[in-house]
Amino acid sequence: MGQRVLFFVVAGESDEVPDAAAFRDQSLRTGSLPATPDAQALLLDRRFFEALSAARLTLCAIGREWIPALPERFRGVAVAENRSGWQVAPASAAERVKSWLADSGAATAAQRRLDAAASAILNEPWDLFALWVPVKEAAATAHVTEQLRKLMVSQTADVVVIAVFLPKSGSGSWLLRSPSGETAALPPHLAEDILPTVLFALGAPVPEGLHGTPLNLEQEQKPAGYSPEDEREIQRRLEDLGYL
Repeated sequence: MGQRVLFFVVAGESDEVPDAAAFRDQSLRTGSLPATPDAQALLLDRRFFEALSAARLTLCAIGREWIPALPERFRGVAVAENRSGWQVAPASAAERVKSWLADSGAATAAQRRLDAAASAILNEPWDLFALWVPVKEAAATAHVTEQLRKLMVSQTADVVVIAVFLPKSGSGSWLLRSPSGETAALPPHLAEDILPTVLFALGAPVPEGLHGTPLNLEQEQKPAGYSPEDEREIQRRLEDLGYL
């Protein structure tokens, strides 16, 4: 049996997005994500959501970006109908779910989603709470950082927090808070490792075809920075994926 997981994706339409280092404190582990083409697309793999369904986990999702990755029967209001044992929200919340998923993406989308998340985290059932936060301009970075910090620190110690920060180009970063309370720097991982790590934390099996290596939340620790061996391994994996 896994833990509940709070999963944030902060994606920029420019290179101005928060950095995981801004959240570093005694309970958060942070690390970098080497630049990977289509990193955002790697987080929108339908097999991930099908694995949630198969494991009969409860998902609460905010952000229109998730829609293409949801199996057809779970899009729009249908996601509230609890089909195949997968519940995005109770049926009484169907209109709210539709609004969250169909957000227009306007300039105020980040604030609207953060406000909706603050309420939904407390009032909706979930095993996985997935929030996609778009950052359109540098001026929003500080505000998004502060609001996310409030959401993270308000969670009980048994909730795993995983957040990914992806600029439009270049390297990103990510952070983790696990029940173990470990503070060591996160080891090198690629964007494709994030979804398997979320499933691992939830106690759900990683489906065939969903590439990536999950981080062992309780055991894997490495010092900050990449060793020569780490760098060679990252280069090898990027080559295997056809990015180099």
